[in-house]
Amino acid sequence: MEIDDILEKYGSYGRTGRVIFQHHAYVMIAKKFGLDWNKMSHNDKIFLKGEMIEHFAGTSTINEERWQTVL
Repeated sequence: MEIDDILEKYGSYGRTGRVIFQHHAYVMIAKKFGLDWNKMSHNDKIFLKGEMIEHFAGTSTINEERWQTVL
């Protein structure tokens, strides 16, 4: 499912739709890094979410060493 499809399907669901959209976005972005969201540890999920938020805010300072431990 692409992001546009997710928005079209869940965009009118209010807060629930946003939560579903965010989850799908996290799964898709993890997949781009070759990660399986369902097999990632809780801490790695939190780290990935934080990096995404910083990336979109333009304040990301991704630590390559940390990414290597995740990958």
